[in-house]
Amino acid sequence: MKERITITLDSELIKQIDKRIDGNIIKNRSQQIEILLTNALGTYRPQKAVILVGGKGTRLRPLTYEKPKCLFDVNGKTVTEHLLDLLKKYGVRIRHEAAAAIDGHVTTLEYAADKVAMARDAFARSGLADRITLVHGDAGQWLAQAADASIDLLFLDSDREQYAGWWPQLRRVLRRGGLLVVDNATSHAAQMEPLRALLDADQDFGTSLVPVGNGELLAVRNA
Repeated sequence: MKERITITLDSELIKQIDKRIDGNIIKNRSQQIEILLTNALGTYRPQKAVILVGGKGTRLRPLTYEKPKCLFDVNGKTVTEHLLDLLKKYGVRIRHEAAAAIDGHVTTLEYAADKVAMARDAFARSGLADRITLVHGDAGQWLAQAADASIDLLFLDSDREQYAGWWPQLRRVLRRGGLLVVDNATSHAAQMEPLRALLDADQDFGTSLVPVGNGELLAVRNA
């Protein structure tokens, strides 16, 4: 909670304050004075945080073969949700409005009914349910009816033996400049090989293998 106060400052000090106002990060005198006082009094609170939850979860295997550690339920919330609650407790705001600011939308597909229920519950708790479309159905069928060049980012973690057969549709729906991310690229390299061969033969795509977790194959469609 903030309160309005009136202060009188030396004109030279005001000139120094005005020099720090850039109209972007620092928008006015009040904001700059607040920053100076916060730093001087040692009451600075972080405004941004990065949560690194991309580990392999080796100490929890075999549990983490099917579900990442950050999604495990602990007292009714996932590990990640507990981290977010801790950040909010210490003043770091969780900006759900970020997706709205860029008019972003996610469509996610799930074939298994139990996982659909889990996903729906997680989306409801996230505060972003209005930005997510959850489809219970077959990925191949959904791809066949999707519009041309309608997807910016496509994350693929499904039936790997069908990837090569889906390739014409994957290629069609991904816009120029779009990114295809395929999970388990190193852990299931043999099953991924048909898709990799198609990507390597396509001059419109550039690929890179990222050795994170089970391996992520990145394929960018050239603009």
